[in-house]
Amino acid sequence: MKTVKIALVEGDGSAPEMMEVACRIAIKAAKLDNIDLEFVSTPMGWNAYDEYGDTFPTESFRRATKIGILFFGGVGDPELDNTIGAEHPEMRPEARCLLNIRKK
Repeated sequence: MKTVKIALVEGDGSAPEMMEVACRIAIKAAKLDNIDLEFVSTPMGWNAYDEYGDTFPTESFRRATKIGILFFGGVGDPELDNTIGAEHPEMRPEARCLLNIRKK
C-alpha cells in the first residue's frame, strides 16, 4: 500500500471537529485505491498563536512546503480577531495564513 503524507491545518473554532470528520472520509476514500494517508499536524491560525506567538509559523510553512500537500481547515475566530487581532492586525490569520500560502 502506498503512503501519502498530508500537512494538516486543523484550523480554529469548529474547524478541528470538521477536519476530523473530513480526514476520516479521506482515509476511507484513499483506502479504496490502496493508499494510506498520513496526516502531519501543521499548526496555523489562532491555535498556532498560543504556542508559537504567530498565526503563520515559519516551521509550519516549511513543513507544508516540504510535504507538498496541504489539507486546510478554516482559520480565524471573531473573538480573537477583535481582541488580539485588533491590537496586532498583521496576525489576523484570515489574511496572514491564506494570503501567504497563496502568494508562496
